[in-house]
Amino acid sequence: MDRACEYPIQAIGRKSRNLSICKREGFNVPDGFCINTKCYRRFLAHNKLNKFIKMEISKKPFEDMRWEELWDASLRIQSAFIKAEMPSDIELDILNQLSRWSEGTSFAIRSSSPQEDTRAYSFAGIYESYVDVKGALDVLDKVKLVWASLWSDRSLLYKNEISLDVLKSSMAVLVQRMEYKDVSGIAFTANPISNDATSIIIEAIEGSLDMLVSNLKTPERIQIDKASGNIKLIQSPLSKRLLEDSRIRSLQKQVLSLEKLFNEPVDVEWTGLGEDFTVLQVRPITGLSRESSEEKQWYLTLTPKMQQLVDLANRVEHILIPQLMQTCERFAGTSPEGLSKEALANALRKRGESYDYWTSVYQNEFIPFAHGIRQFGLFYNEIIHPQDPYEFMDLLEGTPLMAESRNREMNVLAESLRHLPSLKNRLQKAVRSGLRGERLFKELMVIRQRGPEEEAFIDAFLKFLKENMNTHYQSVNLNRAPEISLNVIIKLSESPLATKHGDNSGLQKYISQYFEKAGDERKKEAEQWLRIGRVSWRLRDDDNILLGKLENQLLAFMQQAAILLKNEGLLDNSPADFVLDDWIQFWEGLTNKKKVQLSSSQESAKPSDVKINRPSQRIGQPSSPGVFTGTARVIRSLEDFESVKSGEVLVFDAVEPQMTFIIPLAGAIVERRGGMLVHSSIIAREMNIPAVNGISRATEWIRTGDIVTVNGDIGVVLIGKPSFKRTKSKHGYP
Repeated sequence: MDRACEYPIQAIGRKSRNLSICKREGFNVPDGFCINTKCYRRFLAHNKLNKFIKMEISKKPFEDMRWEELWDASLRIQSAFIKAEMPSDIELDILNQLSRWSEGTSFAIRSSSPQEDTRAYSFAGIYESYVDVKGALDVLDKVKLVWASLWSDRSLLYKNEISLDVLKSSMAVLVQRMEYKDVSGIAFTANPISNDATSIIIEAIEGSLDMLVSNLKTPERIQIDKASGNIKLIQSPLSKRLLEDSRIRSLQKQVLSLEKLFNEPVDVEWTGLGEDFTVLQVRPITGLSRESSEEKQWYLTLTPKMQQLVDLANRVEHILIPQLMQTCERFAGTSPEGLSKEALANALRKRGESYDYWTSVYQNEFIPFAHGIRQFGLFYNEIIHPQDPYEFMDLLEGTPLMAESRNREMNVLAESLRHLPSLKNRLQKAVRSGLRGERLFKELMVIRQRGPEEEAFIDAFLKFLKENMNTHYQSVNLNRAPEISLNVIIKLSESPLATKHGDNSGLQKYISQYFEKAGDERKKEAEQWLRIGRVSWRLRDDDNILLGKLENQLLAFMQQAAILLKNEGLLDNSPADFVLDDWIQFWEGLTNKKKVQLSSSQESAKPSDVKINRPSQRIGQPSSPGVFTGTARVIRSLEDFESVKSGEVLVFDAVEPQMTFIIPLAGAIVERRGGMLVHSSIIAREMNIPAVNGISRATEWIRTGDIVTVNGDIGVVLIGKPSFKRTKSKHGYP
């Protein structure tokens, strides 16, 4: 650290250089050393990672990659870093440096990229840092993790936003002895919120700084007038002030000295008071217009801290999901038919306001918590170093999902129908004759009267519709369209039923290995991460299923309102697809007799008029293992659902949970939307169905009737005769 300021920023990064300048000028700085960017590049070359990184980043144009696909690529890259070998000469140099301190010394391992801490971009929160690291082996592992964070999803997204070439990035690492002081904090020699250069802002907490950076403690906040030195504001969460006036004056003097040293307003992370004042980090305060962009703030939400996720897990599992279920059940008890205009308006308003509320909860709490799976995956890979970077998903599969429960009930109905050939023939005849909606319901009641077996099946089917299909697709209430579900059940009864892959013994093996590697020191942390992963895994599907039920209730009341308003001349045309946010327009039409002006109707996916190249093979994301060849069925509408034959390759633009009841018929799945954790991937893995996603314009490249081979092991989709070995799927087709 003593001579680090003599080295160029490209070698040691700005964080290391700034601290070395502070040390040279007499400020207290924790003792340590810097691992330069040359070591990073040697690490890449030694493990042949450059080619691998370029392949992962260049599979598709960056602008065509969804965030989930980018996260998958990032996970594979970071997993490769974790498993890679540290070059022996670099490892020896690090061990020699560490030998200066006694065994048991704790270290902070921090990023020091040349791109960090500039006037334009600080990269604050983008790269990883680790504190309280003990032991040489753990230090070496954390150095690799800091290097790996150069390739995190938030890092890649942020660099793309500010037009930095990700393939030219590098990383130095700062290793410092931990400093434990009574008080720590952050200071700004200009107000970063108001961009006011006349104020100093100081935030302080008891204990180590990471408790403030991780938002685990609320700081005492002080605002000082820079010119006069007068204290303008003190906000303390404690009954007693943490910093006395004399301590504030001392801090003010120290941070202003740092501002003078760097000749610009600075952001200082510090610990200790008075003579113990120690600089942990110092950087320019970046321009508000660039650093506080909404995009960067969103990138930072991609990796919430464990305590945030623990709190969200408790709130989601024990409060929000039960409340949402109760709301759905309460609303399902009232039908819009037969209500007076006033009663319809009141019921519509209640459902609309509830929809608005739960949409907000979904955005602000459900989506952030969904990242818990990914954070669990990173933790698992950090301690296990698995060959398969997605091995962590084996600990999540088997967690009960509403969509899975629905599909199991469909299988039970299909199994019953398999043994009732006469009933199956009658149901097939009814569906094939074109009976739909209410007409089919009436026919089902006629069939029900034919005997006890028919009565038992029809009652079970109607119960299934009420409890599981109270959702919508393309503005069709699926619980009011019995032909859709019945058609799937009939076809399921004609083919072998889907089974889960794996067994409990395999799951127990992974769990035992997980806790053994975590050890006693990290057992509690491992338990919390596993719970977060499982609750988050379940939430990814369940919240959409429940929101679909809530939306279906709102849609039914909007449809009834549209009928009344059209009859009164207040609505010109009832849309084919309703925009749910228009509920308030319908309510105003009912209550104020105001002519309804609707948003543009949503349109279902249609083939593009633009001709696209039809290569025989494309590479996507391997989302569920296995290889299968079959006839393609492109899914764009409910009519396509009815045409599906068991064992076809189903091709989707995007699969939502309310659509996954069709998945048990699939021999394989191809999807335009990418990611290992999208809904089709979750269901496909649970049901042992090969799947590949992230295939650009999949529903245009593949056409219904094409012979398609799906290789879910390597993420390849082939049109035409397969060029690799095929395996049987659950359907037994070749």
